[in-house]
Amino acid sequence: SWALRARQIEEQAYGPDHYYVAIDDEILASVAHAEGHLHEAEQLLKRATATFEAQFEPNHPRLLDARFALGKVLFDQGRTDEGLALACAAFEARRDQFGPDHYETQKMAAWLADPTRTTPPRA
Repeated sequence: SWALRARQIEEQAYGPDHYYVAIDDEILASVAHAEGHLHEAEQLLKRATATFEAQFEPNHPRLLDARFALGKVLFDQGRTDEGLALACAAFEARRDQFGPDHYETQKMAAWLADPTRTTPPRA
């Protein structure tokens, strides 16, 4: 796919531990999650999260978003306690940093209010 090819190009140009590659992993994980490939989504998000943890401050928005996405994937795998704990921690850090009215904070809050709600796949 084009997305995988773009990731390969960035990995060749910047190296596997560059945050550009981690951003690509996040995007690919979102697609994998939406298509029900939960193990693949988990692996991509774990790799992205590790890169962000190594390169960013603990409450960097990119890191918080990756942790929240990983929490959602774990929840959907049936690892509900682990997933909710990770998602809640990311939400609380995001809320503390940006406030309750920030768009991303509100998206996280909406998911946490009903994590079993499914959203239709994007076309």
